Order: sequence, then structure tokens, then C-alpha cells
Amino acid sequence: MARFHLKRGFPQEEFPDLCRNFTWMGRILTLDLYRRQFNRCTQSGVIFDDVTRPGLEEPGDYLGPVAVGCVAGDAESYILFCDFFDRVIEAYHEQKITSRTPESDLNYDNLK
Repeated sequence: MARFHLKRGFPQEEFPDLCRNFTWMGRILTLDLYRRQFNRCTQSGVIFDDVTRPGLEEPGDYLGPVAVGCVAGDAESYILFCDFFDRVIEAYHEQKITSRTPESDLNYDNLK
């Protein structure tokens, strides 16, 4: 962030109000997680607020399907903010992220 000379307040001051947010981002984001990501910035200038902005602009609907509510601003942001993105992906897919790769079965006879 020093590269872009951004003037920001404190995380607790800038933490968004998520009480009416019905996205996965809104369900997962906590003040503690926000504090950890707050001062990070990718080489191209993506900050954590850029990542969460879609979910703040479109907070979803209580009765509708749950939207993701976040976006990786560039390739580096997925790596830099992986602590947050991994939790969102796990929640969305209802499956724990592991380092195991699924077995490949390239036999077309086994297609259903």
C-alpha cells in the first residue's frame, strides 16, 4: 500500500456493517479476519476492500440463493487473501479444501 500512498483509518473504523448482508462473504468476514487483511495490497493495487466490495454493493436477499459476495481482483489477490477466499470456497461448495487431487478416470466407458 505504501506504493500507492493510500491514507486509511483503522480496521475497526472501516469494518463494514454486515447485519443485513446475506452473502458468503458477509457470513464469513469477521473483524479479526478483516484486521489481518486490512493493510495488504497486491502489486497492481488490489486491497481487501476491493475484494469484498461486490458483496457490499449487492448484499443479497434473505429469501434468495446465497451469492458469493467477493471477487479476486487479480491473480495475486487470491494468493494474498487466501485465508479469506479458502473459507468462502469451502462454504459455497460445502466441502473442505484439501491438498489431495481427485483421481482422474479418462476411460469414456465409465461416463454416466
